[in-house]
Amino acid sequence: MAATTLLTQLAQCSEVSSKLIFAQTFLLPFFYNIGSSKFRRWVVDTVPWRALHDLRDIVDIMHGTACEIVEAKKKEYYEQKEKEELGLNVDEGKGKRGKDIISVLIKANMEADERDKLDEDELTGQIATLTFAAMDTTSSALARLLHLLSEHQDIQDKLRDEVQRASASKRSEGRVNSDEDDEDEASEGQLNYDQLMNLPFLDAVVRETLRLTVQDAVLPFSKSLLSSDGKTYITEVVVPKGTKIFPGLYAANRNKDVWGEDAEEWKPERWVKAAESGQKIVSERIPGVYSHLMTFIGGGRACIGFKFAELEIKVTLCVLLSKFKFSMPKDKDISWRMTPVVSPSVDGGNQPKLPLVVTRV
Repeated sequence: MAATTLLTQLAQCSEVSSKLIFAQTFLLPFFYNIGSSKFRRWVVDTVPWRALHDLRDIVDIMHGTACEIVEAKKKEYYEQKEKEELGLNVDEGKGKRGKDIISVLIKANMEADERDKLDEDELTGQIATLTFAAMDTTSSALARLLHLLSEHQDIQDKLRDEVQRASASKRSEGRVNSDEDDEDEASEGQLNYDQLMNLPFLDAVVRETLRLTVQDAVLPFSKSLLSSDGKTYITEVVVPKGTKIFPGLYAANRNKDVWGEDAEEWKPERWVKAAESGQKIVSERIPGVYSHLMTFIGGGRACIGFKFAELEIKVTLCVLLSKFKFSMPKDKDISWRMTPVVSPSVDGGNQPKLPLVVTRV
């Protein structure tokens, strides 16, 4: 029940945020630090604003979930420590328990010197960041991926074949090297990080999907533009200090001068061909942090978790495609809404939904 409530609230987060864009941009910078936290909470509870109350409820659920995770991981840490002191096997019956990133963080904090420890609030904040940061954007990218794979059954079959062949090879490796530390994973065909990241077609599918999804300075143009007088060509523009700039990520990732005439098409093979030929994927350098794309921005505002997001997407795809086939429903019209986080909708509705036909393979 709690998990269902959490997912329901998080699914509404993007829609709620879009209703508060004006307040976030023009009001929050002036009022976010007035008075004590209790006073600010009283203001939020008192102001008769439905969208603000919805956002409050979402934040409460996220904070409560983070606190529950911290307490559960602490309990797990003390249980394992007690077993170590008694000389018992701490891994017996636990599988990979205690080796996830949150458990590692909790353990490191519990064993750190007092001056280096994170206090309870900061620890909870870090856990909330690890648990929820980029959750909506990554799930949106996965939804778009499954949608595209449902529309392109040949690419889905090719990708599934690559994943299944890699898993079969891993199982064979496990039977031959039975003394390895990762025997369990090998016998089950679970791919490790290096094997997962070296699947060329999976990498191409992910990159192509992410391409389509989004001081005083002088900025040069990639190509000159004809001015309004019809005579002069403009090659650069002066940007005064303090100017707010909103980069067109969508346009950058679909620029035909960079990506070719098929820039609007979803073609994972463009990445495979570039890798096989040893040529650059594009002739012009795009200053993004990831693969000549602006999906994760670049420079000082680049997404610090882009590799983690890429790994999440690839792991999820491998697990799903090895067991299920996805196809489009016949009676649903699915479109994508340009909300703060791009989301699917059915028949022009406002609720984020992506119905797909799922069958076992």
